[in-house]
Amino acid sequence: MKYKRIFPELFVTNVDAAARVFEDLGFVRGVTHVESDGLDFVIMECGPIEVNLHWMLRKPEQLQLEKTIRLYFEPENLVGLHRSLQSKGYDVSAIEDTGYGADVFHMTGPDGYEFWFQQFVL
Repeated sequence: MKYKRIFPELFVTNVDAAARVFEDLGFVRGVTHVESDGLDFVIMECGPIEVNLHWMLRKPEQLQLEKTIRLYFEPENLVGLHRSLQSKGYDVSAIEDTGYGADVFHMTGPDGYEFWFQQFVL
């Protein structure tokens, strides 16, 4: 079996707001679907990388559940991305040495998803 691609689907409560975060990370909006009550989903693209942001009506108590997905990004310039996100008002952690050869920082994204950014130090 061959596949053209695989991409994660993140359930969010506000697709447009979540898409803006991904745009700040360098993604662009690809395929979108709008329903009568607004944007239902958008596939965010950055080169060959895709993430589907999909609106899902969820009960309030479900919104409080711990997210079990972390998104890891490996940018070409970790320090530059860190500065860029700070300048856009994101609450990003300090850059830390992991002890396994990478520097990392993280932030909380839409709906509590964790965004981790790492760059291996050679």
